[in-house]
Amino acid sequence: MSGIEEKPKRVGHWLSEKKAKKLNIAVLSERLKREGIELVPIDLRQPVETQGPFDLIIHKITDLMVAADGGDEQAANAVGRIETYIATHPGIPVIDPLGAVQTLLDRSVCYQMMDDMKFKFRDTEVCSPPHVTLMDSTDLSRKLKRAGVTFPCGKPTFLHFTWFLHQLVI
Repeated sequence: MSGIEEKPKRVGHWLSEKKAKKLNIAVLSERLKREGIELVPIDLRQPVETQGPFDLIIHKITDLMVAADGGDEQAANAVGRIETYIATHPGIPVIDPLGAVQTLLDRSVCYQMMDDMKFKFRDTEVCSPPHVTLMDSTDLSRKLKRAGVTFPCGKPTFLHFTWFLHQLVI
């Protein structure tokens, strides 16, 4: 051993209170500390720059992203702070990249991505069912027919895990 003590790796995290409780973050933090990893909560009400440096960032920020998209100024500021930090520190890995999370929150984008992939799993083609994004009810029958939708059911386009996501119209 060289006698030089290695600095612990710093993992910054933002989790909702509910998610932190579910993950038992206090116990996880203690276990990681024994392995030389410091789990550091990120306060998105403050500039993230003053809370770093971080070797890795993990988050479950979808709630804030949805609120920001819905016009919540505080949520938009919080998301902006983490986006700024990530943009100014491109070498820090982020699990899950915010752009990818934003993309996956939109059902119509997810369906289009699946359509574009056209892949096979164990010699079986994997695909999404026929779909169409309807912004209004004008010319509904024609739009459904053109998209090949024979048994229409409607779901919200924004994929976020709330009660509204599970609403279905047939």
